[in-house]
Amino acid sequence: MSSDFYTSSILPYAPIIIKICRAYTNTQQDFEDYYKEVCLQIWNVKDKISEHSDCSTWIYKISLNVCLTLLKQRKNNPKHFFSNFSAVETLEHSNVFGDESLNQLFDTIKQLSEVDRGVILLYLEEMSNQEIADIMGTNADKIGARIRSIKEGHTRQLASIMFTDIVGYTALMGKDEAKALAMVRKSKEIQQPMVEKHNGRWLKEMGDGTMLRFPSALDAVLCAKEIQRGARADLDCQLRIGIHLGDIVEENEDIYGDGVNIASRIQSIADPGGIYVSESVAKAVRGHADIHWQYLGEAELKNVDYPVKTYALQGVGLPDPEINGKMKPGGKFWAEARRRGVISAIVAYTFMSFLLIFLSGEAESWLAMPDWTLPALVTMLVVGFPYAIYFAWNYKRGPKGFIRIRNL
Repeated sequence: MSSDFYTSSILPYAPIIIKICRAYTNTQQDFEDYYKEVCLQIWNVKDKISEHSDCSTWIYKISLNVCLTLLKQRKNNPKHFFSNFSAVETLEHSNVFGDESLNQLFDTIKQLSEVDRGVILLYLEEMSNQEIADIMGTNADKIGARIRSIKEGHTRQLASIMFTDIVGYTALMGKDEAKALAMVRKSKEIQQPMVEKHNGRWLKEMGDGTMLRFPSALDAVLCAKEIQRGARADLDCQLRIGIHLGDIVEENEDIYGDGVNIASRIQSIADPGGIYVSESVAKAVRGHADIHWQYLGEAELKNVDYPVKTYALQGVGLPDPEINGKMKPGGKFWAEARRRGVISAIVAYTFMSFLLIFLSGEAESWLAMPDWTLPALVTMLVVGFPYAIYFAWNYKRGPKGFIRIRNL
């Protein structure tokens, strides 16, 4: 790309590109990567743009398309993979994240879905619904409905809320204040890059704890896994993490509601080094094969009027849950049996038993087997049934073999 083309054809529209890229990035490095890629795409279609009188519409289209595409690719591949293009340096702008008032504005915009961010940016440019529709590739009626939905839903929203807490912080603070404060700083250093990577929003710090918000349950769970992995490697203490997907109310740059309270209470009962979530989170990510849960039962949480079905994330490095009376076993015997895998064990044992009996009967017709073979097999299977149930009730298969299941 020639510097003349950049100066004459891109630089006049730099405010548009900067604004769009700013709405889809969380760091200066990401912003510059996205900006460069937009400029490169404009260069690639420069002949098509020159055929149209309204260049700004094309700049909006290209900027939004590039940002949405890169955001999707970045989720699957977090490494920098952008073009080696230094034209952005000619902007001579300072850190675009240095203006705190703009940061607050864009943080609010980032709470919207990826497509809604583009719609609201164009709406704030005082464009008509038809103009926005032309850029977004849809019709004006759908844009109008989307804008009304954004306006009506800006206070009450569905969000994934995560709370983290340092185990033993209060006791350590009484013994060694300097070490406790250093631990809080180190915890923050570990968490912040993970939160940004997974599109999270750092809401507030409460002593040794943090309150975080994510646009999806999957983002929150993946972030929690990375935070615990980083804490195990670099932190001289353990963290508790709780996540809930629920309704929140936003007011005066703070959030309230049942969703916040439940996430906080779930975190308080989590095991040191563990990640506990509500059923709404577990259901939202159940389609992901690399995420596994252990159902713990229904938790009676403080200031929550109903029991909350709670799950513990399982995986390498995560602790085996120690309930210790914090739950009631699902309210029913069958809920506890399901938690322990007994129902699956009964089904599997019954199927294998009938299969063996069938094969044994078939074998008798062409093998010289004693008459007592089939009765003996049936007797063994009947006697073995309670042992299978006992084993399923008390043990489960873990990363290091079979381990005993703790009672609720």
